[in-house]
Amino acid sequence: YNIVDPTRKIHHMIDRAKLAENSISSDRGADYAVCDEKMSSEYVSQRLLISELDNALQKGEFQPYYQPVVDAKTGEIVSAEALIRWKHPEKGMISPGQFIPIFEKEGHITKIDSFMANRIFDFNLNRVKNGKKAIPCAINLSRVDFYDTKFMNMMKQKLGDQENVKNILKLEVTESSYTLLETEAVSFLEQVKKLGISLMLDDFGSGVSSLSTIENFEFDIIKLDMGFVAQIGKSAKGEAIIKHVIGLFHDLGAKVVAEGVETKEQLEFLLSVDCDMIQGYYFYKPMPEEEFVKLL
Repeated sequence: YNIVDPTRKIHHMIDRAKLAENSISSDRGADYAVCDEKMSSEYVSQRLLISELDNALQKGEFQPYYQPVVDAKTGEIVSAEALIRWKHPEKGMISPGQFIPIFEKEGHITKIDSFMANRIFDFNLNRVKNGKKAIPCAINLSRVDFYDTKFMNMMKQKLGDQENVKNILKLEVTESSYTLLETEAVSFLEQVKKLGISLMLDDFGSGVSSLSTIENFEFDIIKLDMGFVAQIGKSAKGEAIIKHVIGLFHDLGAKVVAEGVETKEQLEFLLSVDCDMIQGYYFYKPMPEEEFVKLL
């Protein structure tokens, strides 16, 4: 931190030097960083979002959006992914990319995931009680969730109290998160799987994919990262990998969802290699609950 104002208190200077230190990531290969005004303003903005979290939850500023997932062959909606949105009274719609990483890093993400789990439960259970069509909606679990005993107990109780829970909810775990889980967390996944919940391995191929991930745990559904789909029509090697990966997952008894499908060319290729389900703008964008209800 370059001292531009010698009268500034020393702990303020140290705080800013810490900001610079924390910005250094090993994957970039940088040995140092210098704190600037942009870094300082971003930090202040992040702390402000964290301070507003509890109040925003109480006031209903967070809303679930739903992106339908369709059967690749029929186009019928077979499930949906529930995605959170923050409708701030002053800042408008805040992108999840702005607040999810912050809440996860600071240990607050479980509050968000608890909210989403309860909303999806209530949404689908109300539809079932009223004799309306309900499709299983997937919620994303953070690695942090597995180390929150209160959250895990809440989930097990809710899941255990319902019949045909597989028609209500699905759980998504990213590949990068799963590889870091400890025995107790994996045990939780095994327990909810026995209750009939479909477990999904999300973002397969987004990082350093390891086949041991799917060898060590029986996921019901594998979601191909959109980076795979983007190779369709551009890379013969990429297409070959998609084809054989889908065949491998089928041999292991798992179904496959392709994320980020936007074109007819991509859809036709995925159909030709027997992909099971499609998620992407070609069919549907994420939509607010009232719009999703009309669609159903």
